[in-house]
Amino acid sequence: MERKEFIERAHQMGYTEEEITEILDLHDSAEKAGITPPDYADELIERPVAINN
Repeated sequence: MERKEFIERAHQMGYTEEEITEILDLHDSAEKAGITPPDYADELIERPVAINN
């Protein structure tokens, strides 16, 4: 998954701008340190749905 696709999908899944920025910053930091970060798709987790009774 490319960076742009990750951002779009994260928005669709309800991630906040802060959460998206944090994930992108971690990826950038890892790459600068010579570490291969996980694919962006692996960072996206379905969030549970709250049901109010």
